[in-house]
Amino acid sequence: MRPQKAMVLLSFLLSFFLLFGGLSWGAEAPEVFVQSEYPSGIYAVAFHPKGKYVLSGGMGHNLWLWDVASGRKIRTFLGHSESLTSMITSIAFSPDGRSALTGFGDGTLKLWEVETGKEVRTFQKHSGIVRSVAFSPDGKYGLSGSDDQTIRFWEVETGKEIRAFSGRHNVVRSVAFSPDGKYGVSGSEDQTIRLWEVETGKEVSVLRGHLQVVTSVCFSPDGKYLLSGSVDKTLKLWDVSMGREFKTFLGHLSQVTSVAFSPDGKYGLSGSNDNTVRYWNVATGAEIKRFQGHSQVVTSVSFSPDGTHALSGSWDKTIRLWDVTTGKEARRIQGYLRPVRMVSVSPDGRYGLFGTVDTMLKLWDLSMGKEVKRFKSLAEAPEPMGEHEGKEVPVFLGLADSISFAISPDSKYILCGAEGTPLKLLEIATGKEISRFVGHEDLVPSIVFSPDGKYGLSGSIDKTVKLWDIAKARDIRSFSGHVFGVISVAFSPDGRYVYSGARDSTVKIWETATGKEVRSFKTYTKFIRTSAFSQDGKYVLIGGYDSAIKLLEMETGREVWTGKGHSGMVTSVALSRDGKTVLSGSDDKTIKLWDVMTGREIRVFHGHSGKINSVAFGPGGKTVLSGSDDGTTRIWAPSTGKELARLISFLDGEWIALTPAGHFQSSPGGARLTNVRIKNSVLSLDNFYERFFNPERVALALRDEKTAVSEDIRKDASLPPEIRIIDPVKDAVIRTETVTLTVEAKDRGGGIGAIRLYHNGSAIGDRRQSGSGPEKTVMTRKEDGTVRKVYEVTLVPGDNLFRALGLSREGSESDPHETLVRQVGGKIESDLYLIVVGINDYQNLTSKLQFPIPNAKGIKEFFEKKWKNASSMTHLYIAKGAEGLTGASLFKKIHITELYDREATKEGLRKKLFDLRANPQDILILYVAGQSRNIGDEWQFVPYDAANPLSFSEISEMVKNLPPLKKVVIFDLFKSGGPTPTFVKGLEESRAMALMGRSTGAYILSTSTYRQDASEIRQWGRGLFAYALLQGLNGEAENPAYTQIPMSAYAHRDKIVTIRSLMAYLENSMLKFSEKVGAEPLYPLIYSRPQDFPLVINKWND
Repeated sequence: MRPQKAMVLLSFLLSFFLLFGGLSWGAEAPEVFVQSEYPSGIYAVAFHPKGKYVLSGGMGHNLWLWDVASGRKIRTFLGHSESLTSMITSIAFSPDGRSALTGFGDGTLKLWEVETGKEVRTFQKHSGIVRSVAFSPDGKYGLSGSDDQTIRFWEVETGKEIRAFSGRHNVVRSVAFSPDGKYGVSGSEDQTIRLWEVETGKEVSVLRGHLQVVTSVCFSPDGKYLLSGSVDKTLKLWDVSMGREFKTFLGHLSQVTSVAFSPDGKYGLSGSNDNTVRYWNVATGAEIKRFQGHSQVVTSVSFSPDGTHALSGSWDKTIRLWDVTTGKEARRIQGYLRPVRMVSVSPDGRYGLFGTVDTMLKLWDLSMGKEVKRFKSLAEAPEPMGEHEGKEVPVFLGLADSISFAISPDSKYILCGAEGTPLKLLEIATGKEISRFVGHEDLVPSIVFSPDGKYGLSGSIDKTVKLWDIAKARDIRSFSGHVFGVISVAFSPDGRYVYSGARDSTVKIWETATGKEVRSFKTYTKFIRTSAFSQDGKYVLIGGYDSAIKLLEMETGREVWTGKGHSGMVTSVALSRDGKTVLSGSDDKTIKLWDVMTGREIRVFHGHSGKINSVAFGPGGKTVLSGSDDGTTRIWAPSTGKELARLISFLDGEWIALTPAGHFQSSPGGARLTNVRIKNSVLSLDNFYERFFNPERVALALRDEKTAVSEDIRKDASLPPEIRIIDPVKDAVIRTETVTLTVEAKDRGGGIGAIRLYHNGSAIGDRRQSGSGPEKTVMTRKEDGTVRKVYEVTLVPGDNLFRALGLSREGSESDPHETLVRQVGGKIESDLYLIVVGINDYQNLTSKLQFPIPNAKGIKEFFEKKWKNASSMTHLYIAKGAEGLTGASLFKKIHITELYDREATKEGLRKKLFDLRANPQDILILYVAGQSRNIGDEWQFVPYDAANPLSFSEISEMVKNLPPLKKVVIFDLFKSGGPTPTFVKGLEESRAMALMGRSTGAYILSTSTYRQDASEIRQWGRGLFAYALLQGLNGEAENPAYTQIPMSAYAHRDKIVTIRSLMAYLENSMLKFSEKVGAEPLYPLIYSRPQDFPLVINKWND
């Protein structure tokens, strides 16, 4: 085809796809993704001309666009090839910000459309690494410098080279345009700076003065000066018209890698191999500030367009934004997860164990999609991550980049190893190190247990295979004979033989009892990377650098078949337990399923954005697992190739399990670390919490269970409104009891569904009644669609933090806007309001419960007795018969309301809560015991009049309208409707409880059971949850590690139980209690806020 016709056809196709194919940013479907860590160091960063975005590049062809305000990645620009020279060395934005130009290690330049991340064209002429690129001030031309010792001048619109600037300038490290576009400047390895006339390519002047390589050059905004950096550790300021050195800047301890002028030309910026960024006064040459924080070489620096911030990129894989006035780090832009190196499934099918590049081990419950444990140092035992803690769980440190492990046949132990460390045996239940196995002299890529679990087998790069006695932790024997490193080992099914595969394509069979070599054969695969042995010991599967997999007969070494289809190195292979199918993972980012009998490719699994490092079959072979450089472990359906879920462990201890439709369950902060891109905006999945937090749907997806059609974030996610509190101003001092707040919401495309205001973390309802009367809210809508909501709010003495949220019509949340005001002159005294509800008998229901009323009365009697015995209390008010009692100094008064059976109707409960005349500084505890049920996706509490259930949304609204800012809601429930499948037990209520806690700001404690007949529990006279609560309140829950209240505030031997210490106690004790009495396992459902407060002081002499 002729070039002109080809271009016409290409233009037509591009127009067609832009119109109908959704290539434009505006037409893109929303995408959920996580930002993984840069695979290697960052080499180049650039600020967008409007200051909203940052573009970064580094090793591994990764070009990423970031949102400056949030630090979130917006997209990856795909186009640069993967190769040994995969390195983006330089980035420049066009003056209008619509395009970006990049230089690459393969000698090419690329032009990109910033809005879409689409590659526009490639510039090819250089024969060496392109070190630097620049846009002309009018955006029409590009300039590039290369290792091929040339500077090239390009027409951007066509990609045509206009001319090359040649001369004796050696490797060109840096280029830049003058502000008027007439001149180009270059810095070179010949220690010179050269000025060029771009119109003619003529060399105008040569500036000499640096003693070593010139690494970076730039023009001042007025074009009168040049700033340069060098390997000689200095910056120099040059007078362009006179062609001479004007000033030298001293201070860096190592080579200067990058320099920049501030927009007003008064300041300079430099990055260095000494890991610092320095801010200079150009007129005096004085160092004004030193920005410290990077842990490795600073490779690139830039000023924000307004000059208020400095940007730096580093080999430490982070981008940092610095406030030039204060010198403080304003934002750190980085990835939240690291590559997954290995995945394995426990023999009982319950757990998945994943090892990451930082050599941490993460244990996941594969039925629920929940990370349950991480392993830390040898001296620390890991703990289950509490749902309400959100802090980093213990991790296992000390292993090198490559990690290998095996799970024992009884699923109780892990044998793991890595470079530079002995093998370690860990107990899964406790995380404790049981023993160490010392003997290998190099990395151990493969570890297995014997079929009976008594022995371990390891293969090492030290060319040996070792057999270990697990119980005695000693080396029984070594199998020597390989001339290259061993990368795979296995036992025969009967344990009589040992198999090993080495990098030189050799497979050996050994006699376990004697160590004698039985057979050896070559596989003729180019450099084996991975191998796996069949369950029956008859076959070995080989994968390597030739992109093929081979099935070989162990008895003869005969090649049964060769599977070709991967376009990159095969990194991992696995054989199914039934021996019918084979899995392979590759550098080409795909997983393939093969038929064992024929070698036919059955299916390809697409979706990973990074290389595949490990593959495994899931429980019963019903799923496929894969771990990748993109930091995710993915679960697939082998029958369809459909992705079922992603399991993601973040660096800071958070985690998330996520379905393709966006449904998730996570640790408290996991959703905040997950991005959702809509058009040109990037939000967190936390903004969609109320719509897509759904642990039950995650559990169903992991089993590939069919579910009813539900929301899909890829189809119907919209932008929430922009929200701000416009009055009062931040840090205002208020001397009145109330304040008027005005919140404004602006539509961003998703409509305005609601406005929420939180007061010290507690939601303010539209019908909130305080002790001084009703609080008013008024909403108005302006002609431009802006909505204003005015609140009249009763303050508490001291700090009052207000946080506003806007919701779209679909329920997506805005990022919050906050303001802090301080109320002075108010009384700090607070009361406790305790409302207990218990229902044993139901109207028109034959079922009768045993424990709800005893449970509720037990809670009431605890507080009643506690305050009777205390010495410094003034009054205790009981709603049923005003009885004055003495209490403790935590509260001025206590108000107790009881609702049992016939009193506990829907309307009765609603009226009692509505009539409550508490104040914001008071504390409310609402304890509800009875029945609950699920109707579809809706959770309901069943009151005495069972025909009128209370949905969780109705209860949430009632709780919002209760004035106390410290609200604790406790549900102690029996689940009606019959048993639920074991794998979703506990998940049905977790969504309702989390949403209730999130929307109301209340602390939620809940549990539910299908049984109430354990005889041991009857001996206590109440249910297990109530028993655990009372044990905790009586002092067992005291734990300084879980509270924010300083213990020095109370008497030395007093036991202070706070809301957070009580929650932690329930999480750690409920399962133990249920196991102790032989009851159904109970797991508390907890939703917590970061704030803590005391519930009870157990005096040491009580």
